[in-house]
Amino acid sequence: MSAFFIIKENMRNQQKVWDVMEHNNRSPSEGLHVASFNSKEMAENYVKTYFNKDDVTRENYYQNLQKQTE
Repeated sequence: MSAFFIIKENMRNQQKVWDVMEHNNRSPSEGLHVASFNSKEMAENYVKTYFNKDDVTRENYYQNLQKQTE
């Protein structure tokens, strides 16, 4: 079974950060991740584009995703 790469919300130094992690399940437990990708590069590019910025929240992520698919 191939691995998926997920974007996981973490806290470091009292700041929210987004980490790319390998996971063997596209939908790990609820709340653990905000997105899953087939490649690490895709996930990292998404993080660079949308996350690790002050104005990014989980809600903004879903709005951005929705805009991309429209």
